Amino acid sequence: MAKKKKKKGPSQSAQQGTEEVSVCPESIRGLAEAGNTCSALKEAKAWHAEKQTQESEELLVDVYVCRIKSLLSKNMAREAQELSRIVESRFPKYAHKVQESGQTAAIISGHIDGLVAPLDDPDVAPEVRNRIETLLKERLTDLDALANCNALSADHPLRTQARALGAAFNLVISRPVREEDLHQLQVPRRSPLAPWRMLIFAIAALYRHDDELCMRYMGAVEDGSVPARLKTVFLALLALPSTPKLSPKKRVLFDNITVSLAPIKKTLQSTRKATMYSLMERKALILAYRKAFTLCKQCPPTIANEVTKRLYVECITLYFNCVDLRNYISDYVPRVDSDFWRLLARCAEYRHTTEIALHAWYMFRAHALYEGLFKLGGPEDGMILCHMAQLRSQVEDRQLLPPGCASPEQYIASIVDYRQQPTSLQTVLNAMQDTMPPSLYMYTARLFDYASRYVKDPAFYRTWLDWAGQRKLTSDMEKAGQIWAEIEQTNPAPCLDLAKAARKRNALTLVRKYLQEAERRDPLNPEVRRALIQNVVAEAVRHLRQKKTHLVAKDINTLHTIKTTQESLIGDIHVLLDLACAWLTEDQTGATTCYEELKNRFGHEVGAYLAARAIAYTCSLYPQEQNISPQFIDTLMKADLSENALGKDIFESLMRLNEFINILDVDLVICPKAENLLCEWLKVTKWGSRAENLPLLADFAEKWESKEFVYAISAKGLALRDVYAARYLLMRGKIVDMMIPRAVLLMAAAVMLSRHRRQMDLAAKALEVLWDSADALWLPRNRVLEILDAITPRTAQAIIETELTIGSRQTDQISTDHYAQHLLDAGIEKDSPLIAFLNNSLHFPGFEEPFEDDFEDDFDYDDEDEFEDDFDETVDDGGKSEEDIYRSAFETLRKIFERSRSKAARKKASPKKPHDEAQRDLFDD
Repeated sequence: MAKKKKKKGPSQSAQQGTEEVSVCPESIRGLAEAGNTCSALKEAKAWHAEKQTQESEELLVDVYVCRIKSLLSKNMAREAQELSRIVESRFPKYAHKVQESGQTAAIISGHIDGLVAPLDDPDVAPEVRNRIETLLKERLTDLDALANCNALSADHPLRTQARALGAAFNLVISRPVREEDLHQLQVPRRSPLAPWRMLIFAIAALYRHDDELCMRYMGAVEDGSVPARLKTVFLALLALPSTPKLSPKKRVLFDNITVSLAPIKKTLQSTRKATMYSLMERKALILAYRKAFTLCKQCPPTIANEVTKRLYVECITLYFNCVDLRNYISDYVPRVDSDFWRLLARCAEYRHTTEIALHAWYMFRAHALYEGLFKLGGPEDGMILCHMAQLRSQVEDRQLLPPGCASPEQYIASIVDYRQQPTSLQTVLNAMQDTMPPSLYMYTARLFDYASRYVKDPAFYRTWLDWAGQRKLTSDMEKAGQIWAEIEQTNPAPCLDLAKAARKRNALTLVRKYLQEAERRDPLNPEVRRALIQNVVAEAVRHLRQKKTHLVAKDINTLHTIKTTQESLIGDIHVLLDLACAWLTEDQTGATTCYEELKNRFGHEVGAYLAARAIAYTCSLYPQEQNISPQFIDTLMKADLSENALGKDIFESLMRLNEFINILDVDLVICPKAENLLCEWLKVTKWGSRAENLPLLADFAEKWESKEFVYAISAKGLALRDVYAARYLLMRGKIVDMMIPRAVLLMAAAVMLSRHRRQMDLAAKALEVLWDSADALWLPRNRVLEILDAITPRTAQAIIETELTIGSRQTDQISTDHYAQHLLDAGIEKDSPLIAFLNNSLHFPGFEEPFEDDFEDDFDYDDEDEFEDDFDETVDDGGKSEEDIYRSAFETLRKIFERSRSKAARKKASPKKPHDEAQRDLFDD
């Protein structure tokens, strides 16, 4: 049954007629002028769709202009710019009406290329130039956008002025600046950027407390320009009676400028001292951070939020959990996002709490993928995974989870209570398309394996190979090398690393296969040639150990088939292999002939002797090696070693020996007589005209386990005072005991000198050793940075002079007090941080506060050693402060150590005592 059509009642018809009457151009314009642009735009669209007249179209464009201006007033410049582009494309006839608003939106959003492009034409019409410059003067808020605008030529006046003004603006808001330092700002008065110049001068005068000059400069700022908006703020800052009421945004700026940060700075400084080590009492840490959190509440919100979040992060790195923070310090709950976890990771790395940094980087990756900051498997994701793998390889021996935490999720929940966050922890972890289980980064090998799915950086695989090589994990080495070889199919480096891994497990056939692939990729690579020679020598050494001399002859023939420029090296290896075969077959005549030929090839018998000794030890030919006697060394020790020809022969012989040792890939075994000969030769040889040869000798000497020769080379090199001084300081710092503060100063001086001379690779090596030495001394990072800041070229020269003064001494036989006195004699001030560091080195470095154990209760369950408590009980306070007590205690320990060291030295020179008497001396010490 069909439905009957309903008739419209009189009320509905009347209502519809009323609506039709109410929609008119006047009402639409009224809505737009009242600020209701969204409703006005809807009605204007409906009116134009119904009428389709020029009047309705013009009305629609006018409402669009009002809508664009409304968006600009709400800081929605990008949306306003897009809307203006749409209107211009749909209504090209009325483009002139939208053009100004669109250009204003482009300036605010920073996309000004299209606006300023006509200014690059010197023949541009004056009215166009004036219109664009007026817009820049009234709307431009970002000087960097104009300075980096590619639509203008690099030397365009506006780009040059914007670049100079931006640098000056950053300067005056960072520190007080003299007025004469700003006169170099050459900005014409007719330039659209001239008001910015006056603003910069006004800010500089304000921070110099020159109120009258500040107001003069602000009065010179042209009305209607962007800097003129700050006039009312300057009036309020100068506390003038005619100051108008500030808007909310200007009030925030005023509060941020006038707030006094002195109390919170003082509290934060005391907090940093308290947290320099986390060994002080937990109660003191709680009180320090509670005061800092309380003071943060008195600051403006923009400052308080950032400082409070950083304080929260610092507490986490000191092993407070969220429950401890809520109960004892502050009820502050941070907003947990990717920025929070990145801040925590950076802070944990700075404080050397790498286990916390690993958890933080994992959560940063999860939040970043959840928030869409980067894609899974993208370059950013690869960098994060690579960094996590490097961190995990550095702390492989540490337990990542604290006691009481059974899983990483439980530990992460103890850092932040996700129940108070808008997003739960499980939601963040499940948002990843290919979720990395939290337990995966607990194991280094599995983390490297997972990261290899997304990381394509060769440096990552180099790190993986180095880590696996240090632990002799050949399977991981081969896996990393194979993936790397697939990524870079023309690079021979992964094939060479695969060959090295196979050689470590004595798979020489596989080594040959990898080297053939490396040779196919780059036939002319010298490293490939070198690896081929190493492989043949390794096979020959294996045959010598198996006493298969007939196979050694085949290896020698194979060796000569390798195309290389090192023909002399091939000849040296040939003679040495023949010498080893003669030893095996007990051919005394052949061995003597080979040894004589070896002396002729090396140019000096000391190189031939050490090379023969190396091949003998490598091939396990210890009895036969004794047939070569070092009697010639005794003869040379009596000769005149200062002759230039003899010194040159020894140097060239050692360099030739260095090439052979690198190919053999073994440690050089040197006898004491040869060591004494080389030290004596080094002492009497004049290196003035041959100073460039000393670093080559230093490279060779660092492969020995001989402190004396390395120490002698560093002394000779420091005496030259040339560009390699940092290198010699680094050599000496390595052989000095890391527990001696002198090593820290040597490394710091090496870092400063190498940076000063732009030797950045050397600076990186010295800095790495410096951190190791600082860790051995329990030296905090900020104290190391203070020492580095105190090292100047003059200070470094004083350290060099001190080392030359004590150059004849043994490496570690100088006390810290004597070394400090030598530095004072060399010209270092008594109040220098270096002298303070040496004087306080036996007191725990960095402790302005007394050292105390972190007791959980009255029982010493968490103490390292019961002896420590026994020692504490023996210290008589005598009414002294705790700091004086610990200073005297460590001074007592220092005297004990020095007395035991001096007695040990006397025992070496004196006849051996009976056991009972020696035991009594031991107990007396």
